[in-house]
Amino acid sequence: LGRCLLPGLTRKLIKGLADESGLGYHEKDITLSELLTADEVFITNSMFEIMPVTAIDNKPVRTGVPGPVTAVLTKAYRRLVKRECA
Repeated sequence: LGRCLLPGLTRKLIKGLADESGLGYHEKDITLSELLTADEVFITNSMFEIMPVTAIDNKPVRTGVPGPVTAVLTKAYRRLVKRECA
């Protein structure tokens, strides 16, 4: 699934924010099975920044609500945008 990722600006910023937040960052190709059993899933782009994925094929991702990693990265991203655009 990871082979179709484009090297975008938002993705690059999220990598840096993950490292700065102590979360770390690692990319690898994953299977649909791994995706369906993930603790959290989110997608990024410049339009909607970080978007939590709460269900895949009508099956909830973990609890079906955005998780703490997504929350940390969303806050960090918004702080960065505010600082850069101020």
